[in-house]
Amino acid sequence: MSLIKKVFISILSITFISILICVLLDKTSYIDQNLYNVIIKFKNVNMTNFFKIITELGGVIFTVIVCVLSLIIFKKKGLYFCINIISVVLLNNILKHIIMRPRPTGLNLINESGYSFPSGHSMNSCAMFGFLIYLLLKSNLNKYLKIIFISICSIIILLVMTSRVYLGVHYFTDVCAGCILSIIWLLFYTEYLDKKKVY
Repeated sequence: MSLIKKVFISILSITFISILICVLLDKTSYIDQNLYNVIIKFKNVNMTNFFKIITELGGVIFTVIVCVLSLIIFKKKGLYFCINIISVVLLNNILKHIIMRPRPTGLNLINESGYSFPSGHSMNSCAMFGFLIYLLLKSNLNKYLKIIFISICSIIILLVMTSRVYLGVHYFTDVCAGCILSIIWLLFYTEYLDKKKVY
């Protein structure tokens, strides 16, 4: 693993641990409330409908469909993609049941159950589209096409994260922690795949 990657993982890990400590000490209400207030200023029917669709890109149904398609189309290579997703889902559920942070109340534009920290949709979308970014970087696509597709994947991740806060089912710190955790996982996992020369 390169020095740059090690430093990046260290920074991300410190950031995640800092957020986690603040959550456990209940010291995130200021940033969570203020970021929610900024996002909700754009609230209207069209925006709500848009985010209800976008949020599904990190949901269970979409995730399962993508995993099944990857297995059918890419077979063994698709299995590595599925392992990536399953690992993130397991990690998310373990942390949720350890931390047991309640979801926001009184803000919900959709119904969600379970605990809030870290955001599962944020972790899933980051794991899926982050892995796609990894594959794009390793592909032989034209440089400009790479930039376009990587930008699209990055925007989707950010939109899914924003949707969870906008819809009132997660705090800002939930989605940030979820994204950071997925990135940390992807850096380790893709390092392993590189050593095995899978892609």
